[in-house]
Amino acid sequence: MALKKAERIKIAENSSDPAELEKLVKDRDDDVREGLALNPNTPVAALEKLAKDKNNYFVRMNAAKNSNMPLSMLTKFAEDEDESLRQGVAENPNTPVTLLEKLAGDEDNGVLWRVAQNPNAPVSVLEKLAEGENGRFSVACNPNTPVSLLEKLAGDADEGVRGAVASNANTPASILEKLAEDEAEDVRRVVAGEGLFQGVNGAPNTPGFILEKLAGDANERVRGAVACNPNTESSGLEKLAGIVGANEFDPTLKKIAKHPNTSVDTLKKLAGHEEFDVRRAVAENPNTPVSILEKLAGDEDDSVRRAVAGNPNIPLSMLTKFAEGEDKKLRWGVAANPNTPVSLLEKWAGDEDDFVRGEVAGNPNTPLPLLEKLAGDEDDSVRRGVAENPNAPVSLLEKLSSDDEWGVRQGVAENLNTTASILVKLAQDKEEQIRDVAARHPNYSWIKLDVSMSEDESFNLSCPELTFYSEVIAFSSISSVAKLEDCVSDLIDTGDSESTAHMVLGVLESDSSDKLNNVFVDGLEDLSLNIKNTGKLIETPKTGNVAFVYFYYYSSSTHELKLKKKMGSVCLEIKSFQNEAVVTLTESPDFDLRAEEAGDGSEFRLQILCDDGRCFEGTVEDKEDLIEEFSEYLTEKGVFE
Repeated sequence: MALKKAERIKIAENSSDPAELEKLVKDRDDDVREGLALNPNTPVAALEKLAKDKNNYFVRMNAAKNSNMPLSMLTKFAEDEDESLRQGVAENPNTPVTLLEKLAGDEDNGVLWRVAQNPNAPVSVLEKLAEGENGRFSVACNPNTPVSLLEKLAGDADEGVRGAVASNANTPASILEKLAEDEAEDVRRVVAGEGLFQGVNGAPNTPGFILEKLAGDANERVRGAVACNPNTESSGLEKLAGIVGANEFDPTLKKIAKHPNTSVDTLKKLAGHEEFDVRRAVAENPNTPVSILEKLAGDEDDSVRRAVAGNPNIPLSMLTKFAEGEDKKLRWGVAANPNTPVSLLEKWAGDEDDFVRGEVAGNPNTPLPLLEKLAGDEDDSVRRGVAENPNAPVSLLEKLSSDDEWGVRQGVAENLNTTASILVKLAQDKEEQIRDVAARHPNYSWIKLDVSMSEDESFNLSCPELTFYSEVIAFSSISSVAKLEDCVSDLIDTGDSESTAHMVLGVLESDSSDKLNNVFVDGLEDLSLNIKNTGKLIETPKTGNVAFVYFYYYSSSTHELKLKKKMGSVCLEIKSFQNEAVVTLTESPDFDLRAEEAGDGSEFRLQILCDDGRCFEGTVEDKEDLIEEFSEYLTEKGVFE
């Protein structure tokens, strides 16, 4: 059976088997080869091949920065005309000072940035790079940059450089205090503790007195960062709450209500706020005193009352009182509370309310006999609670891994107690999402790659290949342009990591046809090909929903078809996509179909399919145009608020 992309990536990144890693050097997927190039266990011979990769810049760079790369190769790469190799050497933690000094004079900006970030770079090199047009940002990020140089860079004309200084763990309070008054909002946000992008994280050591000053900042995002910073003291939070206003809705209030340093007086004020999610945040805060929780237990909002019942700070007397009441939301919260006594959990394990039993099933305090009972519950949400319970024993996880409901099996795949043998089983699950979750589990022991041929007949097939990822969401989830933009960005990010590859056999006579008008596949000269059309790859979504698709093609790919018995013909299950036959079944009692290599990739594309049959399509590069076109449709449809 063909290994999924997620499985191959995990092998590439984590395996210590040289033979297994060697087999992935020519993998068709760039992400697999990139991970392989970074694996410190990848043999030197494999790294040398990856450093010559013709298709991907990052594969070559990763190979050069691999800690297993010998000094002789680093020296050679440092003089190579390919900047990706020189950049890898500049970033390699084992690159000696002599090579870093040489690369500090490189013409490529990417090389200079990486030299400046290398922990081995001596102060003399950092000082040289800090004087140039390029490299100042990376010098500001380097944890070994001396304070004297950070102080100089704190006055740099580029706010990105000043932000990087603020994010440096080595930056003292005196410099942070100066940057807290910077004219650039982004710099002040970093001082307040909010990261901006890769390389510029929130300042980790900003003292309380500086955060208290920033609590009065005119910018909402700066104040929000202060409200989330664990170093913010109660006085700063109180000042911040007063500035925002007790009766004015501001997302900062919710953050203050959740903060562990918020004073009782401030929590008391926020407990009376008109917005339910602010009151709920107070109810969730483990430091909220019992007197305030008692008041919130009578709140008009269900979620607030449930949060009170789930608060680990409530005493047994309140838990018992809630348990005896008729308010089901309080009972749900009590059933989930890790401090709920076993006597109540035993009582509620047989409750008529599925939600109560489900919360008991997921409660870490639920004893084994109750978990065993609930693992056989008729309601799948209850069984999933057992599957996700951090104390579920392996015997129950083994049982639930064969559950008929996919959600239960996914709960097993996500449980940190699930053993390698169970995960290997789930990695073959009929549901793709479960297979991917199992393959990413830290306990997963992947199946060894086996490219050896048996006595069974096999065929080497070549044809185009479709790589795609899709998800269906409700229109209500994209009620604004900002939400739509986030949705499209999430689709692209998820599609990059979770997409699956499929053979494209040819053009169908029609979407529902079992016949091909034009055949793309080669290599079946001695075998008759039949297809079974099982429907559309992307179905028209149900009313109120919309399907988002991320996809691209490889114009050429190779696959091995291995027959398990003598056959004169083979029937492949397909689904139709853009009137083409896309293979969806890669194993059967008669054959195994394994992907090998692919090349000549096309541009990345996006497709949006609506419940009324309307379809919008564009490229990832021009996603803004697609979003604008779809936004006009959503406005006409009345989806946008």
